[in-house]
Amino acid sequence: MNSDQLKALTKLDSVVQDLPVGTISVQDDHTVNVPIKVANQDVTKDYLLHGLALFAKPANGDEILYGILTASQPDLIPAQTGTTVTGTNFKLKVHVGDAENVNIVISLNDSVSNDELIGILKNYVLGTNLDERFKNYYTKKEVDTTIGQLSSQTISDTRDVDWTPKRYMDNGVKVTRESKSNTTLNFGDTGFSELITDTPWGNSSGIFPFQIAKDTGTSKFFFRIGKADEM
Repeated sequence: MNSDQLKALTKLDSVVQDLPVGTISVQDDHTVNVPIKVANQDVTKDYLLHGLALFAKPANGDEILYGILTASQPDLIPAQTGTTVTGTNFKLKVHVGDAENVNIVISLNDSVSNDELIGILKNYVLGTNLDERFKNYYTKKEVDTTIGQLSSQTISDTRDVDWTPKRYMDNGVKVTRESKSNTTLNFGDTGFSELITDTPWGNSSGIFPFQIAKDTGTSKFFFRIGKADEM
């Protein structure tokens, strides 16, 4: 169909769907863009989409065929399967006398009902049920209170004892914390250090204990790994 034939059209045959338009946008003084989504909701049989027509209804007149968009290659619109709805977006570029004076009125038949809107929004968070949605989360005050109630790991005062790797392994697979004199650890001063011992195995057949010492006076760190039961 050529442009002259299109201009002569006043109606369309084989109309399959009546679709609402989206929110129009003004491109310039004489052009508006009209979005249309062709969805297969309630379509019971596959069909080929050859074109889209925009009908307008003046304030004091009958409905007229205002614009038309034809497809160079027809698009297949499949029948709806189950509750799944698919669609394709199109945009009609319509030339008018004065784009600023174009008003789009959506028919109530094309509006979303309250029940339909509730169905669409049911998976979103509503202000009235925020407490229910976030009942497994905690406020900062609750977190601070919980942290304050956590039990502390005991730091043993063994300042004058230099245990062997075997002694730690005999004590069990665990992490221990001790307060040690630096002279006991052979650091060469009279301060104190915190000694953390990681014992990952219970005897010499596996991994020997690993130790980290933090000198509380100099903020230096030292580490050592056992090589045998006694060293």
